[in-house]
Amino acid sequence: MHWQFPKHILITPIEPEAVLLNTITGDNYVLNPLGLAICASIQEGCNQTQGIIDRLSEYFPDRMGTIPADVTEFMMALQAEGAIEEIAND
Repeated sequence: MHWQFPKHILITPIEPEAVLLNTITGDNYVLNPLGLAICASIQEGCNQTQGIIDRLSEYFPDRMGTIPADVTEFMMALQAEGAIEEIAND
């Protein structure tokens, strides 16, 4: 299984944060730097939860102890909002 953003989700970086917009509902969310890094990882093809955790542990070594929980919580929140989909590998 891996993650992808549906076509109706737009992410616009506004350094050091970003805005995630659901074009169907009009809901938008401000992403902090960690949220932006998670979304960027998915967009760049690192779309499995463990891969995202491993990647972010390199970028945020000072948060290594909390990254697994932070990533899992964020991914669950995105999924609950319909902003991300978990799909089967081909």
